[in-house]
Amino acid sequence: DGTNWHFMNNESFETFEFSGDDLGDITGYLKDGLEGLRALMIDGKVVSVSLPMTVDLQVTETDPVVKGATAKAQMKSATLETGMTVQVPAYLTTGEVARIDTRDGHFVERVKS
Repeated sequence: DGTNWHFMNNESFETFEFSGDDLGDITGYLKDGLEGLRALMIDGKVVSVSLPMTVDLQVTETDPVVKGATAKAQMKSATLETGMTVQVPAYLTTGEVARIDTRDGHFVERVKS
């Protein structure tokens, strides 16, 4: 809603929310419909949310491919649909979907549709 993140238990349909400050850095991995999240409850109250190991996010902006001979894989900066910026291989283009490791934010693989 612009201030808070809202979550729903798909089995009980119970909802809860956290502020962006409460969630911290994980907000860069959150998008509508994301499944695989886990909530930690203490005394019936949700106290934290943990992410799945990887998330698939669309690349919304990146530099064009730079052709050149090199023995080392080249990386470039890409902005994802959540606004987060990560390093991706030079072959990835705007509009493609990247699988990102939520533990350290590195690119895992290109997701084929």
